[in-house]
Amino acid sequence: MTSKKPLKAIGINEILKHEFREEPDVLQRGVLPAGAGMIIAGDSGVGKSLLRVEMTVRLAIGLDVFGINTPTAQTVLIFQTENTGKQEQFRTKRIMQGLGIEQ
Repeated sequence: MTSKKPLKAIGINEILKHEFREEPDVLQRGVLPAGAGMIIAGDSGVGKSLLRVEMTVRLAIGLDVFGINTPTAQTVLIFQTENTGKQEQFRTKRIMQGLGIEQ
């Protein structure tokens, strides 16, 4: 049985002082680090789900994301609890249709 390290909270000052040896791979410099997560939050009905779906489709097939170059198709994991599977399917199909992507 392996022992797990306890989680440690790190303050922003410590993060800003740390010197990293290499810059992480990013979708575009300083925008979305490869392997990182993104949280999209806001009031209900302001378009978070549509934004997320469009970003996901674009990343998954290698299209630019709002002017940011996506050099290759990316693997995207979505974790959301607001919409049903049917709503997600409908929105994804409509976004793909709007982008001219065949299903």
